Amino acid sequence: MKVTVTVDQKNYEVEIESLFSRPIVAIVEGSRYEVWLEEAQSVETPAEKAPAAKAEEMAPPATGHVPSGATLSAKTIRAPIPGVIVAIQVKAGDQVEFSQPLFTIEAMKMRNAIRASRAGAVKEVFVSIGQTVNYNDLLLEFVE
Repeated sequence: MKVTVTVDQKNYEVEIESLFSRPIVAIVEGSRYEVWLEEAQSVETPAEKAPAAKAEEMAPPATGHVPSGATLSAKTIRAPIPGVIVAIQVKAGDQVEFSQPLFTIEAMKMRNAIRASRAGAVKEVFVSIGQTVNYNDLLLEFVE
């Protein structure tokens, strides 16, 4: 499914692979993003009904599993969307697991969880609560 999203008066064409799989995969300007819903939600469109999701399909993958488009060697986490940091769940020195929530960014009155793309130790957090971030701003760096 393709949709056009407007952020700060700029249009983005977003291709969504499926609203019924987890994570939801969105491709924006050639970059692939995985979106994890905070609560299990069913999504229905007029043309189709959401199939019943199995518990194992809704759970994040096991630690160490690398979904396509991700890498265990990523040293940084960058803002996938512009918005305001409303929550920070980690600090320097914390050990995180793959898919663990790190930040919450509010954009267009929606809260978006930013999750770890790998397991590892946090070296530095570059943002604070209430800070406005732009697309691709540096949020966090992992220890190598």
